[in-house]
Amino acid sequence: MGVFTSIRHTFNSLFRSSQAPVSLANPSEWMYSMFGPKTKSGVSVNSESILTHVAFYACAKVLGESLASLPLGKFRRDKGGNVEEMTSDPVHRLVNSEPSELYTSFTFRSTAMLHLCIDGNFYAEIIRNGIGRPSELRICEDPAMCTPYLDKNGALWYKLCHKEQLVRAADVFHVKGLSSNGLKGKSPLQLFRENVGMGLATTYAQSALWKNGTLSTGYLKHPSKLTPEQVNNMRDMWGEKYAGTENAGKPMVLENGLEYIPLTLKPADALFIETAKLSKEDMASIHRVPQHKIGLLERSTNNNIEHQGLEFRTDTMLPIALNFEQEYNRKLLFDSEKGTTFFRHNMDGLLIADSKSRADFLTKMFNIGAYNSDEIRATNSMNPIPGGHGKTYFRPLNMVDISAPAPEVQGPQETQNNQEDDNASPNTDEQPAAAA
Repeated sequence: MGVFTSIRHTFNSLFRSSQAPVSLANPSEWMYSMFGPKTKSGVSVNSESILTHVAFYACAKVLGESLASLPLGKFRRDKGGNVEEMTSDPVHRLVNSEPSELYTSFTFRSTAMLHLCIDGNFYAEIIRNGIGRPSELRICEDPAMCTPYLDKNGALWYKLCHKEQLVRAADVFHVKGLSSNGLKGKSPLQLFRENVGMGLATTYAQSALWKNGTLSTGYLKHPSKLTPEQVNNMRDMWGEKYAGTENAGKPMVLENGLEYIPLTLKPADALFIETAKLSKEDMASIHRVPQHKIGLLERSTNNNIEHQGLEFRTDTMLPIALNFEQEYNRKLLFDSEKGTTFFRHNMDGLLIADSKSRADFLTKMFNIGAYNSDEIRATNSMNPIPGGHGKTYFRPLNMVDISAPAPEVQGPQETQNNQEDDNASPNTDEQPAAAA
């Protein structure tokens, strides 16, 4: 798409979009991407430069790969409450393995997560076959150029970046991040531009410091007054012979009373290390990613990492997965399927980390009758036990169904009589021997 076409689309959106009017105080993302305004730290932040922020890239990668690694499928619940995975359904294959001939489900979902981290929105056009069944999910490459509209009747339409005509909402797979109107998510890039700019500025400053003299700098002192031309010549000579990492360690040769006065500037003194760490912590907080997952291990131990992993599952990935599932249910199911058919991620992959914990978990599930042998074998990609012997569910012997009638309670006398009867000889016709 050309630049002028993009401008025309955005110009039209000023009058028809359901969003707040675009102004200098509330610019559109395309303005940032095209003109690259600088932050207060002096660094331009757009959808490309933000990916050079180490912590942001790490957070987006962790979230994208975690979501894309979860098994996803289409399920049906019958009247008895039994749930069956519809592996032979074409839509199951669409979401689980191949949304398009252009990419896999892993790439589709990890790309969706990256768009959400940058723009707060992910758009994909739903291509349908002749009977209206979804046959392809086509990613919209630039979410900043996609806009939702409300017509005069209140119906929702979308202007997608690669389409000239408006597309009805039923044919757009739209996952939103935090939103103020429910129609479009807020862009983290715009909300936290200054935070990202501070992190990038710190990196650039460190690079420039190494380039211009490694970790120290200073000034040259001359006993006499120099002309501006002499000052410039001396500065150029000094930079050529002694500045930069390639000249580090060279002995200095000073003439005509010239004296070098060093001014040590360590990164810690310039708050480089603390600022860089603060920027990383900000990114982890914004995306709700545990710090140890992006390399911040100062406060991590073996014990709290395990708990952070559980929190990552429940507080971070579970809401994200639910957000995607509800959009799948809304847009990829026929009305007749809704209520009995649904899409679901298997979150178990984020629960069990090591073999011992995995074995303990499966043992407990088997002992209470939640899993049978075949289901446990399936989690390890093993075939069922031949003859159907692995389909039996077991439970502890001393456990009974709570709905079963309670056994009759026997009194003490009755219990004693029963015990005497048990001890009596089984042959009632036999007489006891006479006493001698």
